Amino acid sequence: MQISMMSGRRIVHCIECRRNLPNQGLELCRRCYRRQYYLDHIEEHKDYGRAYRETHRAEKAASDQRLYPQRREYCIKKAREYDARKLAATVGDPPDEAAILELYGHTCVYCGQPGVKGVDHVVPLILGGLHIEENIVASCARCNRSKGVLPLEAWLAGQPQRRAWVA
Repeated sequence: MQISMMSGRRIVHCIECRRNLPNQGLELCRRCYRRQYYLDHIEEHKDYGRAYRETHRAEKAASDQRLYPQRREYCIKKAREYDARKLAATVGDPPDEAAILELYGHTCVYCGQPGVKGVDHVVPLILGGLHIEENIVASCARCNRSKGVLPLEAWLAGQPQRRAWVA
């Protein structure tokens, strides 16, 4: 428990995350307490999950059988739409993604993480970007998902930790 004085009042903080605590008898906030409890009882949680999956196997199979065809059709449709956008945006020969990864040394251009295996369109295809080498950079999955279809400048405005790396 950490205590600080502000305007003559005692404020108690969580020892993990420094959030204000409502009760002076606590050392951890609810979030940190739950995280610590989970870590202390992780094997019990895993055993419970295994037992639940084992006892509900038939329900899961029925649900998958009902939902999988719909989900599969949706995914195929989206993949075809993306491929069509990529093909329409390609000028000349399609870029070699392996060569682009080599060019950037398999390092994410947004955060600097080494060993990346994916690429990202700086200007997204859906916003009119072209599928050419000048518009493709090496990107880790986390940055690629985070950026989504945002323009680079708009995405970087909300990412102060990545802004310094890209600049």
